[in-house]
Amino acid sequence: ATLGCAAPSPDRRVLAAKVGDDVVLWDAATGKELWRLDKPDGHLNGIAFSPDRKLAATCGDHIRLWDAITGARVRELEAPEGFLAAAAFLPDARTLVSTARDATLWRDIETGKVLYEDAVGEGGLLVAASPDGKRVVVEGSNHALRLLDAEKKTELCSISPAGSEQAAVCLAFSPD
Repeated sequence: ATLGCAAPSPDRRVLAAKVGDDVVLWDAATGKELWRLDKPDGHLNGIAFSPDRKLAATCGDHIRLWDAITGARVRELEAPEGFLAAAAFLPDARTLVSTARDATLWRDIETGKVLYEDAVGEGGLLVAASPDGKRVVVEGSNHALRLLDAEKKTELCSISPAGSEQAAVCLAFSPD
């Protein structure tokens, strides 16, 4: 089976990955499979854990939230037209930032309400939130990296790798 998107839990004790058409969670220390979602409906592009490790989010045709311990579906959030490429939780464990074809969305995971929409017109491919929740970085479809102030929802800077037409494979902040 082909290994797709993957994400470690914040405490690094659990690893989630797309394996073929399934989503699998393993104990990172023992390699023991904790649970498997057999062919969850829809296309899968990304996986993220909430900071408290209670939830796992999958995104693609929809955003689905799963109990990270049992694998039970908790809720589904509507997706904008098209697909969702990636998602990241903010440290409050209530806000999920997701990238879509034409926008980056901040959502309340309890209500599904869009709290903020950054309609940059170029869409987003990847997203990561800083551990303190103050910054979010998004890779746009033009492969430029946009660093955003998560509270003010303003762009701090944009980085375009000179001469590169290659997309980033992943985005991450250092723990400090």
